[in-house]
This record gives sequence, C-alpha cells and structure tokens, in this order.
Amino acid sequence: MVLAAPPTQPSERACLIAWNSPANHANHVKLLSEKPIVGLTLRTGVSYTVTWTKTTSKQTGGPACLMTIIKRGGLRIVTGTWTANGVARWTFGHTIAERRNYPPTETANVRLLADGRVTKIYRR
Repeated sequence: MVLAAPPTQPSERACLIAWNSPANHANHVKLLSEKPIVGLTLRTGVSYTVTWTKTTSKQTGGPACLMTIIKRGGLRIVTGTWTANGVARWTFGHTIAERRNYPPTETANVRLLADGRVTKIYRR
C-alpha cells in the first residue's frame, strides 16, 4: 500500500502564480469588486477546518495561500488550500470589522492590477 505524500508548503511565488492564473478569472473580478482597498498581502500559511457533531469535533488542515484584503474599517481573508497541483479553489471569508487598518498597510507585499491580478511589491 502506498500513501500519498501530503502537499508541501508553497512559496510566495507559487501563490502569486496560482492567484494570477487565467483559470482564476472569476476571483480576479471578485477582488476588483472589493475596491477601495488600502493594502493587500499574499503569503503562505496553514488553513484549518473544524467539523463538529453533537459529541465530537474533527480538525483538518494543510498548507495554503492566504490573501489579506485590507480596507478602511475591516479586513477580509481569501484562502487557497494548497494541493500537489496548486490551488484548486479560493474562498473569500467574511469581512472582519476593525477600527484601525490592521495589519498595518506597510505589510502589503502585493498590489492590485487593473484586471484583478496582483504583482509583487519590491521595497528598497
């Protein structure tokens, strides 16, 4: 019996390529509808799902690409669960209300392009 190896953690570049894929066009349009946006981050991370029954709970998780949309008064996380073949589906979470711009806008590492794709920000 051969067990499949779990997917490895993606690089930030792999997440950028996954987001900018032509197959992700619907999410590009959805991101554009979030304007005005104060800042964007696209980083690697881990995503977990917890499933409950009346008597038990089960937690599953794995590597992911995580985009944070920073807006005035709130932020929103977009999760792309990473598989051996990249991200098959991106999920937009609910907006989290914030009184300040958190995380700080200086943490932005990508910027939004006119077509909904993103490009890396290089700082000197």
